[in-house]
Amino acid sequence: MRIQFISIVLLMVCSVSNGEWQSVIEGSPTPMSIATDSLGNRILLSINGNGGIWLTNDGGQSWEQINERLAEATIFRINSRRDFLSMDSAADTLIINTVMHDTELHPTSEFHSYDGGITWDSFTYVVNEFWPDSIDNISFGGDPTFILPDRAYYNRQSGFCISHDNGETWEVIDLNPLECGLRGGLFSRVHPDTVYLYGSWGSDVWPPGPDTVGGVLASYDGGYNWQRILPIEDMTDDEVGGIEDLIMGAGNNLYALAGSASSNPYPPILRSEDRGQTWAWTDDRGLPEGINLYRVRAVPEHPGRLIIGGALDYGVWESDDHGESWHRLLRGLPEIPTAVMNMYRNPYSGHLYILLQHYGIYKSIDHGDTWQPVPTPQLGCFSRGWNTLTVGEGGVIQGGLRPPLYYASDDATVFQPVPWIGADVDHALSTYSICYPPDTLLINSRVTDISTNTSISNILMSDNDGVSWTVNETPLTYLQEVFDVETDSGLVLVGRENNNDVLWYSFDLGETWEERDVPFPFFNQCEANGSIFLLNSNSPYDLYRSSDIGITWEPLGFPDGYNIITGFPTTILSLDDALYVRSSNRCWALDEAGVWQERGEIWDYFFRLGIINWDIVSTPADTFIIAASDYSHYLSISHDMGWTWEEQEVVLPGDYHGEVGIDVAYDPWRDRLWVDTSFGLAYLDDPTTAVGEDVWVFQPATYATLSAYPNPFNAATTVRYSLTQPGEVRVTVFDLLGREVAVLHDRMVTAGEHELLFDASDLSSGTYFLKLNSNDQTLTRKLTLVK
Repeated sequence: MRIQFISIVLLMVCSVSNGEWQSVIEGSPTPMSIATDSLGNRILLSINGNGGIWLTNDGGQSWEQINERLAEATIFRINSRRDFLSMDSAADTLIINTVMHDTELHPTSEFHSYDGGITWDSFTYVVNEFWPDSIDNISFGGDPTFILPDRAYYNRQSGFCISHDNGETWEVIDLNPLECGLRGGLFSRVHPDTVYLYGSWGSDVWPPGPDTVGGVLASYDGGYNWQRILPIEDMTDDEVGGIEDLIMGAGNNLYALAGSASSNPYPPILRSEDRGQTWAWTDDRGLPEGINLYRVRAVPEHPGRLIIGGALDYGVWESDDHGESWHRLLRGLPEIPTAVMNMYRNPYSGHLYILLQHYGIYKSIDHGDTWQPVPTPQLGCFSRGWNTLTVGEGGVIQGGLRPPLYYASDDATVFQPVPWIGADVDHALSTYSICYPPDTLLINSRVTDISTNTSISNILMSDNDGVSWTVNETPLTYLQEVFDVETDSGLVLVGRENNNDVLWYSFDLGETWEERDVPFPFFNQCEANGSIFLLNSNSPYDLYRSSDIGITWEPLGFPDGYNIITGFPTTILSLDDALYVRSSNRCWALDEAGVWQERGEIWDYFFRLGIINWDIVSTPADTFIIAASDYSHYLSISHDMGWTWEEQEVVLPGDYHGEVGIDVAYDPWRDRLWVDTSFGLAYLDDPTTAVGEDVWVFQPATYATLSAYPNPFNAATTVRYSLTQPGEVRVTVFDLLGREVAVLHDRMVTAGEHELLFDASDLSSGTYFLKLNSNDQTLTRKLTLVK
C-alpha cells in the first residue's frame, strides 16, 4: 500500500565559522544521570553515555564540561543505573559513580567533591589498600557511595566499605553469602544507620551461598550486619530475576521495581509499608503491555504518587495510589513517547527531574503537577549504535534506532530531520537509515502502538530531498537491519524480521516484499561489493556469501568464526576483489585467490573498547582503512590494508573530552570523512591531504529545524523555525503555478527560535509551497490547505 504524506519539516541553512557545536532544537543531547542543589541552579549532569560530565551553576544557561577535573582519564561512560548524588542542599558535596575507559586507570571509580564540583577526589584506590584477599574485588553495575558528616559508605559488589574518618581508613564487610550482582542502593537520611542494596536474585548463582540470594539487602546498624529482606522467590514462580530500582516513599513505605513486565507474569512494583519487613505486589492496571521499566521515583509530598519509566519508548507513567493503577504522565512532558533514561528527586526541595532520550531534561517544582524543560549543553545530534552513518551519492543520513534521523543532501554539511511520520501521543517511532542514492532517500520506520504493543514497519521514501514523503507499508511488524544491494536490474532492499532463518527482499523500493529461506541460522547481515554476507550463528561458525540475492549461499571458511560471532557486529569492507573483515579487534582479509590472511590488531587495548566501526578511504592520492571506537580517544589507521595500525590524534569541535567515534564513514562522492561522536557529527574534507599531520582537525555539522502545525491545515497554521546565528530570512508561500501568494517574513532575525502565523483564510484549498531563503540557500516544502 502506498500512502502519500506531506512533510513540512524545514531546514535553515547557516554557516558556522567558529568550529563549535550548534544546539539541536529537536533531538536534544540525551542525559544519563543528574544531581542538583535544592533550587536547581547547580546541576551535575552526564551526557550521551560517553559525552562527558557537565556542570552548571545557573540552572542550565551555561555549561562546562568537567572531565579533566575528575581524573587524567577523559572518557567517562555513565550507565543510567549509576546515580549522581547531592549530599547537601547547596550541592557542595557531590558524588559520581562512573566507568572510566583508560588503559592506566581502574575501569570503575567513585568520585566526590566537597566544593560544588571544582575539585574532585576518589576513594577507589584507598579502599583497595584495605580490601581483604578473601573477598572478591569486583566493581561494576551499581556501586553506590554515600558521604555523611560522620561516615562514608562505599559498596563494591562483594564488599560493603565503611569509613568513620573521611575515607582515610576503611572496614570491608563481606557480602558474598548474600549478593549475586548489585545494581544500586539507598540510605535513609532520617535513619543513617539504615542502608539498602538491591540487584539480581536467584538460586545456583555465583558466588556460592544459600539456595536463593540477592534481591534486596538491608543493614540497620550502619552496614556491619546484613540480611535479605525481600523473599521474592516465594512471591513468583521465577527462579532468577532482578530488582531494578528501590526507592523510599512517605512514612515507612518502600517500593521495589522488579524487572520487566514484558517477561514476568506479575506487576512491576512491590510495596512495603514497614521499611522492608513485609512486602506485597501492587497492581498494573493501566500500564501498557510490554512496557520495560527500570526507574521508579516516589513523591512523598503526594503520598501514594509513583512515577516510572524505562528504556523502551513508552514515555512516563504515574500512579496516585501506590502503584495499584497507572496513567500516562504528560502535564508539560513531550507527547510523543520516548525512553526514560533516569529520574531524580532532590531530597531537600522535592524538585523532580526526568531525563528523556533526545528530549533532554524536564523539571517539576510542584511535586510532579507540571513540568518544564531545562536547558542542556549545546551539543550536536547524538546517535548511538552500530552503523549510525549512511553515506550515498545523494547525501548523508545520521542516526539510528530512535528519531530523529537527520540528513544532508548533496555536499551540504547542515542537516535537517526526517519527519516523525506516524508518531503521536499513542504511538512510538523507531527509525533506521537505509540508503541515499541520487534523488532517493530511503528510511526504515517502525510505528508501535504503546497501548497494545503492536507494531508495523514502513519504508519512507523521498525522491525530492525531503520535500515530500511516500510511506510504503510492509507486511512485517519488525523489519530490521535493512540495507540496499546494487544489481544490474536496480536497487534491492534486504532485511529480516525477528526470525533468524529468513531474509526479506523488495525489488520495488519497499512497495512489495518476498521472503527467502536461509539454510542456516544467522545474524548480522550486511552488503559489500554487490553481495550479501551473513554470519552463521551455530557452530561451526562461518561467514557466508550470496552473489545472487539470497538464492544460493557460499561458505567462505572464515578461520576465526568464534570471535566474529561473539563480538560486536562487523561491517565487511571491499576494495577491488579483496574483502576485509573485523573479527573482535583483528583485521582479516580474503584475497583474490580465496585465501584468508590474519592481519594486525586495530587497537592495543581492545578489552577497554566498545563498538568498533570502520571504513576504507580510497582516492588516487592514497588508500587506507580507518576505524573508530566509542571508548577511544583516537582514530586508528592502517596504510597497508590492515597489517599494521597506528593511532591518529584528532581535534573535535569545542575541545570536549570523550570518545572520538561511535561511527566513521568515508564519502567518496565528496571526498569527506565523517565521524559520529557523543557530541555531534563532525567532518574532515580531503582526508588524504591530512595524512602525515600529527592532528586532524574536524569541523562540526550543524542542525536547524522548522516545523508547522497543523498540516494539513484549515485556514491557518503556525510555522516555527530556529537559527543558530543571526541572518537575513525571507519566508514566502507559492501556489502550484509558481505565483507568490504570501510573504511571511523578510528581514534580519536573531539567533534562536522564531514563530510565524500563515493565515490562508483568503486562499482556496490545495497544495502550496513554503519557501525559505537564507544565506544564499533555498529550501522548499509542501503545505496542504483543506477547507
